[in-house]
Amino acid sequence: MIIAPGKTLLLVTGIFYIVIGGMAILSSAVNIAIANYWNTTMPLPTGMSWSVYYAVTLLGALFTLFVGIMGAANNKRLEKASTLKVLGIIAICYVVLSSIFASFMLFILTSFLSDIFGHFSNFLYAFIGIVAIFSLGIGLILPILYTIGAQRNLKAYRAMQAHHFQ
Repeated sequence: MIIAPGKTLLLVTGIFYIVIGGMAILSSAVNIAIANYWNTTMPLPTGMSWSVYYAVTLLGALFTLFVGIMGAANNKRLEKASTLKVLGIIAICYVVLSSIFASFMLFILTSFLSDIFGHFSNFLYAFIGIVAIFSLGIGLILPILYTIGAQRNLKAYRAMQAHHFQ
């Protein structure tokens, strides 16, 4: 009997990814539908249109759903562990890049608000730093657990192959 030591981590994190990805897809679809309104009333300070921003968000949501489906569907299949580990590493990179982008957007918003509120902006800059660090830490929990589950299965797969070829 083949034992997949990372199956529980992959199944649980996969289910979380499926739920989060599904909600993000619905949110992105609604946002894309109203993007034209936002483009005309409140353009992004970066020069990017809301349509492009929400399209990129939709791609991230689809990736999240894909990672979840792959993890939940292949949690016991040791031969898929390498693919799942790569997906986990990509998910970690995605969280880091998303956090950097979100911090950048908050920084731009704070710069805009500092023109309005003046000296209050120092508090906002400090708050953004705290939020960025906290959200990055929380955001990394799921992909790290997913990658650990894949790594455990990969280790078992390699041990099985080494035993099989002896």
